[in-house]
Amino acid sequence: MPALSFLNSPLSYNHFVDQLKTAETYLSEHDNAPGGYAFEGSPEADRYFYIKSDSKYIKLCYNDVLMIEGMRDFSKIFTTDKTYTVLVNLKNLEAQLPKDLYYRSHRSYIVNLNRISSIEGETIHIDQLTAQLGLGYRDKLISFITNKLVTRTA
Repeated sequence: MPALSFLNSPLSYNHFVDQLKTAETYLSEHDNAPGGYAFEGSPEADRYFYIKSDSKYIKLCYNDVLMIEGMRDFSKIFTTDKTYTVLVNLKNLEAQLPKDLYYRSHRSYIVNLNRISSIEGETIHIDQLTAQLGLGYRDKLISFITNKLVTRTA
C-alpha cells in the first residue's frame, strides 16, 4: 500500500491500540540491550548510570544501589547483589546522583532513600547493611521522614 493512502485511510481504535502495544513491546525488548533506544533525556536514560570497575564499564540501575561508602579517593557502591569499588570520591559521586533519590547521611555515606528499612539512633538500616547518620545530616533526613510519617489523627 502506498504510504500516502495508508496515512489517509481511517484506522480503527482497536487496530491503533494493537499497534501501540506492538511498538511498546519492541521498545521494551530493545531498551535493555546494548545499543538500545534509551536516548539522552528520555525516561529510560534516567533510570541508570555507568561505573568503571575492574577495567570494565558496568550499568547500574539507580533503584538497585542501596548505599555508597566513601574511602578517600575511592567509593564502594553496594547494590542488591554485588559490591563495586570505583575510583571516584564521594563528593563527585554525590554531585552526579539524583538528589530526590539519594541522601548524604554522613561524611562517608550516601544512602538510597527508597531502600531505607529503618533508622535507629545514629544507624540507618538498608537490607542487611548499615550506614551512619551524622549529627549534621540528621535534621534534614528526619524532616524527610516526618513528611511521610503515618500519624494518628484526633
